[in-house]
Amino acid sequence: MQRFCAASPCLSILLFAILTPAHPASRIDPSSVLIVVNDNTPPEPGTDGKGAGQFVADHYAAARGIPAANIVHIRTTMACCAADPRSWDSWSISWREFVDDVREPIKAFLKSRRLTTKIKYIVPTYGVPTHVENHPLGADSLSVDALLAIMNTRYADYFCVQNPLYRGRFSFRVFRSPLYVVARLDGPSAEIAAALVDKALLAEKGLSRKSGAGYFDWRHLSPDSGYYPADQTMLAAYEACVAAGLECVLNDQTMTGGMILSAPETIWAWGWYSGEVNDVYTFVPGAVGAQLTSYTARSVRTAEPGAWVPVWLERGITATWGATGEPYADRYAMGDVLLERLWSGSTFGEAAYSACPFLAWKMVFVGDPLYSPRFID
Repeated sequence: MQRFCAASPCLSILLFAILTPAHPASRIDPSSVLIVVNDNTPPEPGTDGKGAGQFVADHYAAARGIPAANIVHIRTTMACCAADPRSWDSWSISWREFVDDVREPIKAFLKSRRLTTKIKYIVPTYGVPTHVENHPLGADSLSVDALLAIMNTRYADYFCVQNPLYRGRFSFRVFRSPLYVVARLDGPSAEIAAALVDKALLAEKGLSRKSGAGYFDWRHLSPDSGYYPADQTMLAAYEACVAAGLECVLNDQTMTGGMILSAPETIWAWGWYSGEVNDVYTFVPGAVGAQLTSYTARSVRTAEPGAWVPVWLERGITATWGATGEPYADRYAMGDVLLERLWSGSTFGEAAYSACPFLAWKMVFVGDPLYSPRFID
């Protein structure tokens, strides 16, 4: 079985394995969560005079009961614009800076406190870099979070490593080593980042299966298209939505002539493809979704061209994901898997890593990784 990506897109199709529901967030040991704060992130409006990353960390720790001792502090070296978390120099760092300023300090923290195998979730906060450039093996725009997830495996210095958990049974161990589920509390502002846990907790109190609608934007490509397997995940997600007894809308672009034009009260979403953001979605608390587009997370804090993630965070989504650079369609975290796992009882973080065909690549997940919606009807 191929382990690493070649220079051209590689397709990995695995059989879907039925997964028993994972433990809900309410049963997770809060001491298994590590929060990461970049102390170079300054205060901003709404953070009560605290550094913006620290503000988000404190809010999250209080909301989930995470021990203050589980907050690790890093300082990234930024060339010119350390005072602005939205600047390119704050969220994009070199491989050397990633290793020296992010990965190794976190590993040392875990080791010194004997937490290397106890920690299961890592939550970078607003201000922690998202992108890694100049990988020594020849890659740019890698995801900081995806590289942290396998930092204590033998593949820590590689990128685009085939995920043996993809579409299978989730485990916190991979390659006989700890796998960290990494999802961040981030977005266009610290207040938006901190509110992600509030919306998750609200949804965990109980959702009706009619609390909102799921929208699935399907291009209905022919089987001879190279994008056919990815396109079929939109149809698969819709079918899983129907099977779960949820409100579901399928937009067949061959019938409607284009992308969804109206998506009020969205709670689930999965679709593609567009060069520009199709800004027609409004979200209810608990909403989860994404678009399979090349640069959805080109930035998670600023409205870059094609960046759906910051726009959807501003519109109120609870959890989303995207690509920090060109991911190739077959290497994207697939929404049919992620949403089906979430509806079956997995946390957002567990569902996310079950949906990734490759680790150490270009996916970034934004939202509380402990989020596990509870249906009351």
